Amino acid sequence: TDLPTLGIAKALSSYRPASTEEAEQWKCEVPPETECQVNSFTIIFLGHNPERLIGMKRQMNGFLSKSGDMSKLVHEILVVWNGPRELSETGAGKSIQEMSEDSNTPVRVLYPLKMGYPNDLLNRYDPRLLKVESKAILYYDDDGPFYSHDAILGAFELWKRNSNTQIGAMARRLDVSPRQEAVKQTMLQGQLSERHFVPHCRDAGDSVF
Repeated sequence: TDLPTLGIAKALSSYRPASTEEAEQWKCEVPPETECQVNSFTIIFLGHNPERLIGMKRQMNGFLSKSGDMSKLVHEILVVWNGPRELSETGAGKSIQEMSEDSNTPVRVLYPLKMGYPNDLLNRYDPRLLKVESKAILYYDDDGPFYSHDAILGAFELWKRNSNTQIGAMARRLDVSPRQEAVKQTMLQGQLSERHFVPHCRDAGDSVF
């Protein structure tokens, strides 16, 4: 049936949640422009094919290695297993499952399909399923692309200065225009300006730049 004029607007304005729990479940907030004080992030891997977990397991080991600089930044690693096959079918998958069973390792494996969720790529974003505790999240597919730790650290610093937007990179060929190439050369020569990147977080009175 057709809605009357402004029908949905009137319905939304008159909506009242049935319970406090329902009201809190759908609470939405505009993120701040900067999050310079944040010092950790959650990593979410979306997986569905147990045959291609070797690279993912290697990446997880790198994040958790006590000898590196990443383990101090990783709050938790979540593996959202979206496949109909069992995670433990392969050696790498079984190893990931064992990591999640170790109370000393910050790894959780979630099985949306067994919890009644559909096989949906958006499961990686569902707050009811994930229950993420950190403000920053790094997303991966089980087949990557996997970035170097230096690239991840750089992206994290960039996000902290621009926390109201997503920060990412795609391993694809980019064709740039002459104007974009000129900007690139200017940046490579060290002639940076604040419009390209705010190079540091610092307190200046009540403002964070």
